[in-house]
Amino acid sequence: MLKFSLIVKKTLILLCVIGLSACSTPGHKLDLFAQESGFERGVVTGKKFQHVSYQRTNGSKRLHIYLEGDGIPWWLRVIIAKNPTGRYGLGLRMMALDNNDSFYLARPCYNGFYDTEPCNNTLWTGRRYSNAVVSSMHAVLEKYLEENDYEEVVLIGHSGGGTLAMLLAQRLKDITAVLTIAANMDIDAWTELHGYTQLQGSINPAAQPSLPANIWQLHLAGKKDKNVPPSIIHGALRNQINANTLTFSDYNHHCCWLDIWPEILKALESRELNALRRKYATL
Repeated sequence: MLKFSLIVKKTLILLCVIGLSACSTPGHKLDLFAQESGFERGVVTGKKFQHVSYQRTNGSKRLHIYLEGDGIPWWLRVIIAKNPTGRYGLGLRMMALDNNDSFYLARPCYNGFYDTEPCNNTLWTGRRYSNAVVSSMHAVLEKYLEENDYEEVVLIGHSGGGTLAMLLAQRLKDITAVLTIAANMDIDAWTELHGYTQLQGSINPAAQPSLPANIWQLHLAGKKDKNVPPSIIHGALRNQINANTLTFSDYNHHCCWLDIWPEILKALESRELNALRRKYATL
């Protein structure tokens, strides 16, 4: 009887995890954090999709655009998540440490829009980096940049957000720099490494032309990252122009980028990487 009770309890916990919307709302948690951080929340329309955005303006001439990771597309590698929005929001927390004008753009179908038309679960599984996703985000950012005057515009993305940053940098004309953290630069190599199904319908940054030389690139990798190991990042950047890479000895996919985020932002602004290399990086 006790064993049966434990099985039922574990099953209920699993069902609660799978049905996130019934137990807690990740989008609501991000809204609360954004509100506490003094961000202005908005809902903006791209191409056919609506997107949640957060922004903070201080009157600076530099804009940092933050793009979040993939969140939770799958549970246990076999169950497609009903709501792919991640609960933690590392990109949003990075933005909270940033004193520059900042704009955070969520993906189509994330942050509460997973059950709205024309969303379907392919847009956070196989087609998470598809033309539909990139085009809609591009439309939002293009309009925002047309309405606001900045001397420098930097795309910043963690994990899959870095993948999107590289794809969006191909299309946005005003980008001056791209900064990625533990980003999946080669989705084909990544799926092969983990034995995942290929991301059919997604665009692979590694197969795209190099970004223009006037776009300065900084790509950060964690030596202990088992999700996106440094080899994936370095291999995908062989043909990129003006691309700088730093591999951090004691870091993994999530830890401990927030701890040194102010230092990374300082290096981004100055384009000076030697201090970071001496303190944290490995060959």
